Amino acid sequence: MRKRTSVTRLLVLFRPLARVLALAFICVYAAAFSCSAQSANCISVRVLDSKKGKPLKNIAITMFAVPPSSPKTVRTDSAGAARFCLTDPIPDRLWFSFDAKFESCSGYMFPSAVILGYGYLARSNQCAGRIFEFTERPKPGEIVILARHRGWLETHTEWP
Repeated sequence: MRKRTSVTRLLVLFRPLARVLALAFICVYAAAFSCSAQSANCISVRVLDSKKGKPLKNIAITMFAVPPSSPKTVRTDSAGAARFCLTDPIPDRLWFSFDAKFESCSGYMFPSAVILGYGYLARSNQCAGRIFEFTERPKPGEIVILARHRGWLETHTEWP
């Protein structure tokens, strides 16, 4: 009969622990996989100040789908992001509208397939003044829109 060495004694002792750790790893990995599958049709809209590049917090963003469906309104968080989940069938284009206090420098209508597949950095060609240059690459499912604050006269002026 073979004599057990200290290494084999340790293996016998830690084998149940290794099984528990392996099972826990599999459960965590499966949970992460199922979460990403649930959010496959969700997009994140990140709104940044066009001059400074800082996230614009607590802005109401309304998303409209083309072809039309019911609009959804979400407020941005501290990172300037709002999350929307799309229903099947996925709309061709998405249209975003901001509070009356903010204006998009990037336009308002964007292709949903590009946003979901690659991420989308909306160009900032519609606002005057110094424009912040965004250097990151948006993640799939994320759109980055640059916006500017509208002044009091712009929001309160009514023409007769």
